[in-house]
Amino acid sequence: MSEDRPSNHGKKWSTHDRNRIFELHKHGYSFSEIARQFERTPASIELQLREIFIRNNISRRNIKHLKHFTDKRNLPSIQKYGILPIEKIIDREIEHYSNDDQRLDKFKHGSCFSITNINKYLLNSYKSRFPEREWIEIVVDAEILCKSRCFYFSSNAAKNVFTTLRDDYDLCTPKAFEAMFAQSIPSSPFASRAGKALNETTCDQAEVIILGTIAKSRILSWNPL
Repeated sequence: MSEDRPSNHGKKWSTHDRNRIFELHKHGYSFSEIARQFERTPASIELQLREIFIRNNISRRNIKHLKHFTDKRNLPSIQKYGILPIEKIIDREIEHYSNDDQRLDKFKHGSCFSITNINKYLLNSYKSRFPEREWIEIVVDAEILCKSRCFYFSSNAAKNVFTTLRDDYDLCTPKAFEAMFAQSIPSSPFASRAGKALNETTCDQAEVIILGTIAKSRILSWNPL
């Protein structure tokens, strides 16, 4: 290990220490100040706090699952490999049937999910364009939000308003997560929280893009649509 790394670098976090850094952060201590106290790196403190905030938020909102839909013919490969981003599917030459060859959101290294409810607007659009195809809904454990690198979009990620933000760190934060449940959504002015449950996003097209592979163990169920 490099000599300039703090003494606790890479060590497992205790529940006590995680609770303590959360309290310090609430009292205004910076990542660097907390890192010095715990002999950790500021990046480690930031990652732990992000996980704590997301975990607290999904618990408070009673968010149990995320939903993803795909062509039914993709189910055998999902059962074998988990949910892979299109970039990996192509690299590994896995037979697949794309929802959208264009991927206007530009996240070929990630997979799209909705919180609690499926994106019916998008699903109906695909059903209209491809009436011969059959679709399935993949239900994934919401716990994955705590452990993966996620980008949170308050409306459809392909919208032009997000063009300059797709690699922006701010879209990975708890603040971006909470923006999905805001009273109003600037990029979707007609979206409303009227009649919405606490675990439902304000805009029906809000989405989370999760980078990397979604392990089979995270999949709770799949259902025909």
